[in-house]
Amino acid sequence: MNRRTVGTGAALLALVAAVAGCSSSSHKAASTTTTVRASTTTRAPATATTTSAPVTSTTAPPTPTTASPTPTTVPADAQTADMQFFNAWVTHNASGLAANGTTASVNEATAQYAHTAGATWELTNCQGAAGSQYCTWVRAAEDVVVRASDVSPVNRVVEFQWNALQAPDIAQQFVTAWEFGATNAVGALATTSAASQAQALSAHHTDGWQAPSSCDGTAGSFYCTYTAGSHKLIVQVGDVSVPHQIVSVTYQ
Repeated sequence: MNRRTVGTGAALLALVAAVAGCSSSSHKAASTTTTVRASTTTRAPATATTTSAPVTSTTAPPTPTTASPTPTTVPADAQTADMQFFNAWVTHNASGLAANGTTASVNEATAQYAHTAGATWELTNCQGAAGSQYCTWVRAAEDVVVRASDVSPVNRVVEFQWNALQAPDIAQQFVTAWEFGATNAVGALATTSAASQAQALSAHHTDGWQAPSSCDGTAGSFYCTYTAGSHKLIVQVGDVSVPHQIVSVTYQ
């Protein structure tokens, strides 16, 4: 009886040990599977973070650009060169000056940068003469003349002039602006009443007016008399109360 009991006990112990061994193996396998899944889960965000970096770089703010691109080729014609050169002068655009003018003209223009400030410059006319195109801008008692060559160097500005105007020159620029129908330039050189008088005489602006050799000064004004056949155009330039402006225009 004792032997059977012991043998039975040993068998029970062996059975318990076997069951325990199987249970231990099952736990290890489950633990390994969980670890693999955790590793897989951990990699996914890392991959997402890596791919999102270029998206951030592509949405960076663009680099600001200039409002007026500078031409890099020779202008199509001399008058275009004049216009582009003047606009570059007004805006102190060194590359624009160089693209449209010679070194000498660029130096002349930059030396007059101080005169870009103040009242607005108004284009009065562009005219061709002796292989060049001359464009003129005016404001009260001042003008700027830009000359571009049609020949050599082709379509490049070769001369820039700023001038302070005296009474005869003011009258001449006024009459020229009136003849070309440059209303803004007329207004820049004259009082409101004188500009209105000139506009009222627009029917005569193509009569072929001849400039006087001099103007007569009296009572605080200069009077410049232009002629066209038997007709006269008397332009009064103020010298005291309204200095350096056209104050009246009379047709006779």
